[in-house]
Amino acid sequence: MSPIFTAIAILILTPIAIAACSLAPWVPTKRKDFKRINDQLKIKDGSTFYELGCGEGRVCRYIAKKNPNATIIGIEKALPIYLIAHIRQLLMPHKNLQYIYGDVLKADLSGADALYTYAMIQTINEKLKPKFLKELKPGCRIVSYQFAMTDWPGEQEVDQPQKEDPRLYVYER
Repeated sequence: MSPIFTAIAILILTPIAIAACSLAPWVPTKRKDFKRINDQLKIKDGSTFYELGCGEGRVCRYIAKKNPNATIIGIEKALPIYLIAHIRQLLMPHKNLQYIYGDVLKADLSGADALYTYAMIQTINEKLKPKFLKELKPGCRIVSYQFAMTDWPGEQEVDQPQKEDPRLYVYER
């Protein structure tokens, strides 16, 4: 392998590895579940939606297209993946969509009316839960893909139309 190729690989993979170690690895949500996620979020005109760990922005782009009168914000910590989302937004813009490069645990979520996360492991959801309880306003809907938060104090339900479908854990603040 050439030294240039090795250096480029390190520059691309290091930020992804750092983000994965601090929160969760990048594993995209299945495209077939986008509609179900959007339906569970119940986004209204004028509301604000956040996707935590938005990856390359596929879910955000879908939500932005389906909810043109809502503000859609994706937050991503892995720089190469964030750049892919940002470039896609430049090439195929949605006026109601923006991406933020940053750590979801440090982001201000107080403006959220709806929120989506695919936190991957229970320990991440346990880090997010106190943040949600502290920052999110009453009525904010949270959808967690495949992973539950234990002992949620508000309303909650599980969406799984077919046994083989991934579970959507739906919470209301």
